Amino acid sequence: MEIRVRYRDWRTVGWLSAAWFLAAVLAIPTDGIAAERLLAFTPLAVGEATASSAQEVGETSGDQQPASASPPLGQLGNAADDSVAAEDRPWADYLDAWRAHHRDPADPAPRRRLGLPDREACEIRVGDGQAMALEYRRLAAIPWVNPQQVLTEHFVILADVPAEELAEIALELERFHAVWTQLFFPLWKDRARWDRAVPAATGGRTPVRGGAADARKLRVVVFRDLRQYSAALVGQDPATRRSTGFYLDAAKTTFLRRADGETGGRTGGEPNGGGRSTDQAAIREARATLYHELTHQLLAEATDARAASAPGQSSGFWLAEGIACLMESTDIRNGRATVGGWESSRLQFARHRVLASGDAIGLSELDSWGRNVFLRRTDLARGYAFAAAHAHRIAERPDGDGWRELLARVARLYQIRTSIRLPPIPRPTRGDREAEVAELVDFLRVDDARLTPPGRGDLIQLCLARCDVTPEGLRRIGPQSELRWLDLTGLPVTTEDVLRLLPEPGKLNQLSLEATRVDVSLGDWLARADELEELDLSWTAIDDTVIAGLAEGVPLSTLWLTGSAISDASLERIAAIGPLKRLDVQRTAVTPAGRERFRARRPDVTLDPLELVPSP
Repeated sequence: MEIRVRYRDWRTVGWLSAAWFLAAVLAIPTDGIAAERLLAFTPLAVGEATASSAQEVGETSGDQQPASASPPLGQLGNAADDSVAAEDRPWADYLDAWRAHHRDPADPAPRRRLGLPDREACEIRVGDGQAMALEYRRLAAIPWVNPQQVLTEHFVILADVPAEELAEIALELERFHAVWTQLFFPLWKDRARWDRAVPAATGGRTPVRGGAADARKLRVVVFRDLRQYSAALVGQDPATRRSTGFYLDAAKTTFLRRADGETGGRTGGEPNGGGRSTDQAAIREARATLYHELTHQLLAEATDARAASAPGQSSGFWLAEGIACLMESTDIRNGRATVGGWESSRLQFARHRVLASGDAIGLSELDSWGRNVFLRRTDLARGYAFAAAHAHRIAERPDGDGWRELLARVARLYQIRTSIRLPPIPRPTRGDREAEVAELVDFLRVDDARLTPPGRGDLIQLCLARCDVTPEGLRRIGPQSELRWLDLTGLPVTTEDVLRLLPEPGKLNQLSLEATRVDVSLGDWLARADELEELDLSWTAIDDTVIAGLAEGVPLSTLWLTGSAISDASLERIAAIGPLKRLDVQRTAVTPAGRERFRARRPDVTLDPLELVPSP
């Protein structure tokens, strides 16, 4: 058998030469222990459906039951349970209040304790935002359309968006705040004053209604489009200006832009026409960015962080980004939030780097990078992928104490004092890179036992390349409708398995079925994948009929057909794909004459770029 050596991340293709490392990684066994997601709850209006009630009335299908998850206190009981340590009881009491609210959103007792309005999920007040806009010097040149100020219990929001979106944005922020306080309770500076049923004079907290108290609220600015957003971030690096969100600690403000972004403007600077984008990938990306940047903001402003400068200046910066990447995975449905899980978006990229490409960074090496070293690396995505992977690995440790360890690490990084019990941080095993990499591989390479149902049908990325997943295990994932990237490399799955997982492939941008058991029966399904930019059918039983059926106008730039059953006949169809840049047809029935004809017709395409080496 031969191994193709390359590195690929989403839409990027590169090359590696360490085939031996890839083989060694794939030989490490997994232990089959399931990793749990974290569980929290969010504010609900009276009468609003909860996760349990939605399941009872059949609003969740049999394929998409709620994902399994555990509260951050793991196996501990409620606050009245004798097994809960005394120092943990305030945390357990807070979680109990949220659990009671979720069980019965109409019950006034938990609503009163949590400071929720009598009937609504959160109190929202909207007014003119011009005065707030003038408070920011960097916003002086913004071409505002109709800026509004929105006040909630914990946020002051300046938003230049359509009126119907204001409440949605405010509620999204308050929901995440509730999730963050439950998970980060030991670090939250208001943890001793959360109970509104306790008089303020004896330690309770009075509602924040405005006026001078607004200074305590978290500030968020939401821009209408990319033009406004870029103008506000003049002076920041180009990547930040192209992003969908950014927390600026100097201004103590998170800047965000709407999910639909810039779609072109009218002549003369008129605002964009048309409605809001319904592209779920763009909306999910914007929501993940919101959760990421709010995590930075909450750790900086909602804790008693005593660090004199930004965290991780000399070392350990990975954790500041890793914990924010972990919180990107927050999934809120019917008042129930889960955080983490094997399906988290960032883990798909890390899994591909490690299992499909043989790339890895041990925790000791990552921990040695300071802020500048981390952020100025040429492959910044690599640092983020492994920061996310190690944060997930620690948090989802099967012994149930991983989340506490991660909080202890965050408390040390930000210099936060807490009265809640946190475990000691394990001493680094510097110099033992092989053991650290093995631990990371063991975490990322899921098997059937660890492939717990995600409880959702809207995953955007799914990479299970080189995992120990069988067709039976794959069936634990319900049918998906929003996938842009699907990588099942090396799994013993058939065409039937692929079609069950993704009935309609029209949104796919990248597909890898390398070394799977798909065959010519894939053709009709693949013909409907008219947005594909990269396709890998290497070492499969597909033939010329599958290639002939590719959608007209398919924007393929990369096509891997190594070891398949195609012939010169396929090259005629492939040559007509205008955007194509890379093609590999080694170990096929393609003849030398066919290659020469293809090169003459498409000299712009790199032909047979893969390095094939014998497997160890």
